[in-house]
Amino acid sequence: MHVAAVALIVVAASVLRFGNLPARGLIYWDEGKFLLEGVRLETGLRLLAGAHSSLSAGKAIGTAKPTHALLIALSFGLFGVHDYTALFLNAFAGVVAVVLVYRIAGLLFDPTIGLVAALVLAVSEYDVIYSRSALSESDANALLLLGVLLWVYERCRIAPGRRSVLLLSAAAFAFGLAFTTNYRIIVYVAVIVALDLLYELKQAGLRQTIVRGGRWIAGCAVAPCVWQVIDIVARSRGTVLFRSEITHQPTTYFGEALYQIHGGKQAEVVFGSLPYLQWFIAYEGWILSVLLGLGIVLAVRVRSFAWLAVLSPVVVPYLLYIWAPVIVPRNLAAAVPFTAILIAAALVAVVRRLATGRIFVGVLIVLVVALGVDGARRSWRLSAERSGFTLAANYVASHGGGPVLTTNEIPVFYFRGSNGQCQAARVPHSMRVLAADVRAGYRFAIIDHDSWPTAQYIHFHLRRVARYPSTQTTTIGENLIAAENTHPPHGAYPIPYVDVFRLTSTGLPLPGQQKAQICDLNVL
Repeated sequence: MHVAAVALIVVAASVLRFGNLPARGLIYWDEGKFLLEGVRLETGLRLLAGAHSSLSAGKAIGTAKPTHALLIALSFGLFGVHDYTALFLNAFAGVVAVVLVYRIAGLLFDPTIGLVAALVLAVSEYDVIYSRSALSESDANALLLLGVLLWVYERCRIAPGRRSVLLLSAAAFAFGLAFTTNYRIIVYVAVIVALDLLYELKQAGLRQTIVRGGRWIAGCAVAPCVWQVIDIVARSRGTVLFRSEITHQPTTYFGEALYQIHGGKQAEVVFGSLPYLQWFIAYEGWILSVLLGLGIVLAVRVRSFAWLAVLSPVVVPYLLYIWAPVIVPRNLAAAVPFTAILIAAALVAVVRRLATGRIFVGVLIVLVVALGVDGARRSWRLSAERSGFTLAANYVASHGGGPVLTTNEIPVFYFRGSNGQCQAARVPHSMRVLAADVRAGYRFAIIDHDSWPTAQYIHFHLRRVARYPSTQTTTIGENLIAAENTHPPHGAYPIPYVDVFRLTSTGLPLPGQQKAQICDLNVL
C-alpha cells in the first residue's frame, strides 16, 4: 500500500512536470544563455571523444554554474540539441526531488509525514514552475536534497561513535556539486553545515567539531576545485571556458563565482520582505501558506533536531535574501522542498491531535487528497505556457529565415547555426551599424525591450510583422517573466511582448565605413 502511494505521487509529479513540455519553448532570458553554455560543453565533450568540430559553437560560461551547463551538455549528447532536451532534464530533476523529500521526511519524522511531504512537493506550483524550465534551480535542488539525505542518514541513523566519514564526505561532495550548479545554494549549504556543527559541538565537544568541520570544507570544495582545474587546463590549451558577462573578458571559475556571490552589482543590497510571501501565497495558495506558518510555530516550540533541520533552510535563507541584490522568487526555490516537509509535519501533527486510529487515517487521507487535487489544479495551468520567443523564431524561419537582430539571448539559441556560424546578433547601438547590418542581409529583428535608441527606432519606425506575449497568460495572477524581473505579484508591471520587425534601410543613414556585425555568441 505504501509503495503504491509513492508510485501514484511520482506519477502525479511526472504528469505536472512533463505534460505538454515539448511545446513550451524557452521563456526566460537565462534559459537561452544556459543552453548556449551547454552547447559549448557538449561540443567540448565531442572533441574529447575524437569528433571534428569548433569550440566557437555555443558560448563560454558566464554565470558560475558550470555543472548546470555540463548536465545540459550531457542531455544534449543523449537526446540531441533541442530546447525541450534541457526542459526534460529539469523535469526529471524535479521528480527526483519529490522522491528525495519522501526519504528525508521519513528519516527525520516518519513514513506518513514522508508521503504527505512528497505529495505537497509533487503538486507545488512553486516547484513546478522551475521544474518546467531550463533554469538552474531544479537540478541544483535535487543535488542539494541528495546531500541532505546522506547527511540526515549519517546523523540520525548511525550511532555517534560509528558515524561514517564516507557518508559525510559524499554529502559534502553533493553540496559542492549543487553549488557549482547554482551558486545561490551556498546559503542553504551554510545553514545546514552550521546546524550540524552546532549539534556536534553539543554532543562531542570542540575538538571533534573542528575535525568534522574540516571534513565538510574538504568535501564541499571538491567540485569547485575540479572546475577551477578544468578551467586552468582549458586556458592552457587556448580554450576560454569562463567569460565575464559584464566585461565579456575571459575569467576564471573562482573569479566568476566570487563575483556572483558578492561582487560588483551583486554586492548591492535591496530590501524586500513582502514579495517572497506574496509569491508563496500566489503559487501555493492560502491553505498551504497557513500550514507553513503553523509548521514554523511548531518547529520553534519543539526545537528538536528534525524540526530545526527543516526549519533552518526555510527561515534563514528568507532572512538573508530579503537583503539581496535582486529580489526574485528563485532566490527561495531551494527552500520549497523544506516548506513541503514543514507543511506535512504540521498537518499530520494537527490531525493526530484531533483524531486517533482509523479516524486519523481517514481524516488525513481526505485532507491530503483535497490538498493534492487543489495543488494539481494550480500546477496544471503551467502546461499552457508557450514561449513568445519560440513563436517569433518560428515566424522568421517560416518567412525565409536569414540572419536576425535581437535584444534577447533566446533567439540566439534558436538561430545559433553550427560551428560558430550564428544567424543572430545584438541590435546595435549605432544607427550606421544598423544600416550596415541591413545592407548585409539582416532581415528581421526580434525585440522584447527597446531600452536604447536603435532598438527604439526599430520599434517605432519599422514595420512590425508579428507580436506574441512573451509567455501565454496563466491564471495565477501574475506574469512569470515579470516575477523574475523583480516585479511582485499583482503589481502594476508592463506585460512583456515579443515583437518581430522587418528590417529596411528606409530612414537610416548611410553605413559609411561601418561593417555589419558578425554574430558573437558571447555578447548580447
